[in-house]
This record gives sequence, C-alpha cells and structure tokens, in this order.
Amino acid sequence: MERTVCMLDDGGARVEAVRTTSGEWIECDNIVVAAGAWTKQIIQKICGADLIPTAVVPHQYIIFEATEGVSNALPVVRDYESKYYLKPEVGGFCVGVFEGNPRPHLPEEVRKRNGTSVPADAMNEVFEETFDKADPWLEQALEAVPVLQNTGIKSLLHGPDTHSVDHNPIMGRMWDTDNIYVCTGFNSQGIQCSAGAGLAMAEWILEGHPRSFPTDFTACDVQRFYPKLSSNREWVEARACEGYGTAYGLHWPQEQFESGRGAHRTGPLQEELLRRGAVLGNGFGWERPLYFLTPEEMAAKAATHSPHVDHALPTPTGYGNDLRETEWFDAEARECRACREEAVVFDLSTFGKLRVTGEDALALLQRSCTANMNKPIGSVTYTCMLDESGGIVADFTVNRRGDQDFYIVTTTPQPYLVKDALRRNGRDLPQHQLQDVSEDLGVLALMGPNSPGILTQLTSTSVEDTDFPPFTMQTIEVAGVTLDALRVSFVGEIGWELHVPAERTLEVYRALHLAAEGAGLYLGDAGAHALLNSLRLEKQFVHFGHDISPKESPIMAGLRFACALKKKGGFVGSETIAAEAKDGPRGGVRLATVLMPTAPAVMWGHGGELVYKDGEMVGYLTSAGFSHTLGCPIGLAFLPFADKAIVPGVYEVEAATPNGRERFPASVSLKCAVDPEGTRMKARAGRAAAPAEDADRPAARAA
Repeated sequence: MERTVCMLDDGGARVEAVRTTSGEWIECDNIVVAAGAWTKQIIQKICGADLIPTAVVPHQYIIFEATEGVSNALPVVRDYESKYYLKPEVGGFCVGVFEGNPRPHLPEEVRKRNGTSVPADAMNEVFEETFDKADPWLEQALEAVPVLQNTGIKSLLHGPDTHSVDHNPIMGRMWDTDNIYVCTGFNSQGIQCSAGAGLAMAEWILEGHPRSFPTDFTACDVQRFYPKLSSNREWVEARACEGYGTAYGLHWPQEQFESGRGAHRTGPLQEELLRRGAVLGNGFGWERPLYFLTPEEMAAKAATHSPHVDHALPTPTGYGNDLRETEWFDAEARECRACREEAVVFDLSTFGKLRVTGEDALALLQRSCTANMNKPIGSVTYTCMLDESGGIVADFTVNRRGDQDFYIVTTTPQPYLVKDALRRNGRDLPQHQLQDVSEDLGVLALMGPNSPGILTQLTSTSVEDTDFPPFTMQTIEVAGVTLDALRVSFVGEIGWELHVPAERTLEVYRALHLAAEGAGLYLGDAGAHALLNSLRLEKQFVHFGHDISPKESPIMAGLRFACALKKKGGFVGSETIAAEAKDGPRGGVRLATVLMPTAPAVMWGHGGELVYKDGEMVGYLTSAGFSHTLGCPIGLAFLPFADKAIVPGVYEVEAATPNGRERFPASVSLKCAVDPEGTRMKARAGRAAAPAEDADRPAARAA
C-alpha cells in the first residue's frame, strides 16, 4: 500500500480507496489493516497519529533432525513453568522458548525499529541466534525429552513477532473512523487464532461487533487503549517484552503489569495516597489505588523479583492460592466493613468525564441513551448506550446542568469510546460540542453511614434527603471550595461523589479527613479492590467488560429500568429492546447473583468459573470476588430464565483449588445479596426514597 484517500466527516475519517505501490487504485467499503509489525505505521499513515501499541519481540526456536516415532499425530506440549513448548515438525521435534526477560537479548536493529518503523522489505527476516537467550529453559526441555540430547539440530531460527502491550490481540474499528479496522498483535499466536480472528473481523464489519462467539471481545478491542500511550515507544517496548516474558507462567486474578508504571497520567492525590499506604494499579494510563496497607503491612510487603520492574511505586506482589493468603485480603475486608458501617473515601479521579453542550445536545443524548435525558436540571440519570442490535456499548451517568448542558461520568477506559459513539449518532445534529474534561476534575466518593455527618461539617448546604435527594446534583461549597456534589453510589450506601477542580482536590480530601476526626467519626481510605471485587458485587451492579458488553442487552442484565421505551423518537436499538422486553431476554438468560456460602476462600476473581445446574453446565461467572459483609465468595452470572424467574434447580460453581477443580453448592437470585430494597443508599431513618424505577439501581458505574 502506498497511500489511502480519506474523507473527513465530522472529525471522523473514512477510507474510500487505497493505492498500491504498483500505482493501482482499489476502491473499498472497508479497510482492515492486518499487517503484523507494519500495522502500527500503516495506521499512523492513515490516521495521522501513533495509535497501535505494539512492538517487535523476537522469538527463537530450534528444529531438530528427524526422530524415529515422531509424526504430526503427536500433540503440542507446553511447559509453562519451564517456559518452552515442544511440537512435531516434519518428523522431528521443534522446541521454542519464551524466556522470562527478552529485553537484554533484543537485537539493536529491533530496538531501532520499535522506536521508528519496520522497513517495508523486512519480510522473512531472521536475527542472529544465541543459546544464551534460551538458557536455562532449553536445558529443561532437553532433560524432559532425553532423546533431544543426542539429536542433531537442523536449524535455529530467531525471528520477529509482534506483541501488544497487554498480551491480547488488537482488533476492531479505530476511534473516530467509520470503516478503518485493525487486526494485529497476536503475540506469537496468529496462526492458531487466524480462523476465529477472521470470523470476528467479518462480524465486526457487518454487525458492529462479533456475535457468534460465547464471549465478548472487549479485551481485544483496539478502543480499550488510551490513545496517547502508543506514542511512547520505550513504554510500548517494555510492556510488550513483559507480556512476552510472562506469557509462560502462573497468572493470578488482579495481576498487574509491572513495567512502564507511573509514566503517564497521575491523579491529583497520588503522593498523598502513597503516604497513606496505597498500593497502586494501572489502567488507561492512570495509576490508581487498589487497596491501602497499614504501616506494619507495608513494611512486611513482599518485594517483587520481576525483571520488568522499572519504577518505585508499590504494586501488588503478595498473591496466593487462597484469597486469605494475599496481601490485600485483610485490607479489602477493612475497607468494605468501614464502607458498610462507618465511612470511606474513594479516589475516583480517573473516571472519564465529558461535557455535551450546544443546541443539539439534548436531541443527541435522547437518541444515544436508553434512559430519558429530558429531566429537570440537576438530575443525575443512569443510562446505557446501545448499538443497533441492542448490545450495550457503554453505561454511565448523565447530569443535566442546563437546558443544553450535560455532564457524562463514565468508567475510566470509556471516554473515547463514548465520544466515538456520540459522533456516529450525531451526524445530522451538528450543533453540539463534546469536551473531554477527565483530567480537569478530581472525584472523591464519600460513602457510608457516616458520610452525611462528615459532609455537614464542611458545607452550609443541607444534605438531608428532602433537600438533597438521591440521583441529583448540586453545586455546593465544601471547605471553601466550590464543587459539584452528585448524590450517587456504586457501593449501595448513602454518599456523594464530589467533583472538584483537579488543583483543589487534595485540599478537599484533607478537609474531609480533618472534619471526620473533629466530629469523632471514622473515615477510612478505600480502593478499587473493595469497590469492584466486593461492594458492587453485593449490590449486583454491573461492570462493563465483565458483566456487560455489546453481546449483552439491558434486558439480559436486569437494566430494564434504564430503558425509556416510550421515549418519543426512541433511541438507538430501542426496537430490539422493546421486543426483548416483551418476549423475554435474548438467549433465555438473566443476570443473577451467585453466592457460595460453604466454599473456601480460594482464589475467586478470574471470572469464567463454570456454573452447573443439576449437573449440567449452564453458564459462568462474569465477575467473582468475596463478600466481606456475608463472609463468603460471591459472583454474577447469566443463568437460565423463564416465567420471570431463574429456572430452579441444584446450582454449583466449579473453581480451582489446591486439590484441583472442585464444585461448591451455590444459591442464585435475581436480587442483590445485600440490602435488596436499596434503603441504605437513599434514606436515613426512613426519609424520602428515590423513584421506584431506580429503587435498587443507583447510578451504577465502576472505577
């Protein structure tokens, strides 16, 4: 390909034709860039920006001479502890090694290309071989298969592979484009993934998202990345090398990448939270607190021995086969109990935040959102955004600030995705403006029974339910700082999100702690583990990419309350949802809470744990964690649904334990496990309640 012809359309690009190096013009309806190592620079040429976070990490393998008895009937064997694979290759064996730290062995020309571009004539290229790169893992392969010790080597190949920064493929439609797709970053697995990848890309183009697979593709979607990360080539190379080096190894739930940390987006509270014992995780370029350790726990925290660490930030290291063995279990329990019984503050400054303004703002949001956006100024509304088939593209809250002024608060990785969808929905509504204010505002979520008593110490505004009801916003002054307070909760307790100018967030945060201390009320810090892996599961609040995606509809997910099916003009996907609301959820399944009251605290949290009914597999956990309120493992799953109820039966969940895979009795319910009436977040001592349609569904969103 020599060049493309793009037509700009409301800030989006559409490729109409491609000219090859031979001078031939090829007109096209869609373009899929599946060019391996060259995808990055081709997309940069088309879109004008460095947007694909991949790097070349060479892989080395050895082909041995023919060995008697070896044929293609033999399986491929992988030893994840010794980091090698063994497979038949034309009558002999092939051994490939994924060494733990490839960076010291990167050829200089590879480093140069990762920093610039790959030459067009670099096809079928190999690099200088080295046995040092393969040791000691090659030695372990020779010990496991002694015949190799006396077999000659036919060839030793050291060639380039394209790796992504999170070790998942990069697929789907590019942001702000109509017909530009990518398919790359298969991390040495391209051949075995090729058939499925081809089908997925065809469905992406024809149907908007892959539909015929048992799981969704959010973990592969190119739009999962913070676009500006890709231009940091050193960071991309470090992350790609870490993914390569840890591909063959033991992986845990909540595992964090350890390279390239702290190099991008820093919240306004980071230094303060580190002083308070925060252990950080990385998402969409941000560092954010996962949990808080006491000084004694921090002193005893296990050191990381990863060769990929290039930072001094505290990150999770104490993993284990049992949740109680992890370094965060006790911290998570403390934070959850404090939230349910007293009060905590979450730093949610990484939330995506958008302003939608202009004469067409209301019309655009009415079309794009499932809920009714034409509500009084000051209202806060939870809503979904769908594709034409009724699949959930995003979920967020919308605060109406004026007649044509709206404030969207969404999950950390979603602002670009939401902007992209609004752009596509608003082609004929040109009088609107989208502004990303994610980095302009900090967010402090003050949650728990003590939160009204703490907030009252700092503001003259009444926080009584009659004056400041749930699902509303008021601009108030807290400790002398003017901010927007949103009465919403993702934990199911009374509380407020305080949206503060970023430069004054620390001031308000410290004032909250001082006010609590002065009033004799406990206020603790809490992180994402407590929020996402326990508190929100107890309330059956969904999380995009786990419980909802374009494969699931609001009816399946129990979000019928968020769909205004009688809204004038409807919304994108409304006809499909109306039919589903009448006929029942697609696939005959509904989201349910799953409790395992007698199960041990094994390492729940992978998601994907299988659910059985009467001995037959009927689903899997989309999210999993531990309920510190109830003292047992908890999860969410889509389960058989009929006659307005989960189909009765004997339910079990299968999980990995030190003894192998075991099944544990489970109870299932359409209702949430804690406070199913929703009274804890919307009333103190029986005061005014929220509207009935929102009774058990506060503005649900995740960090």
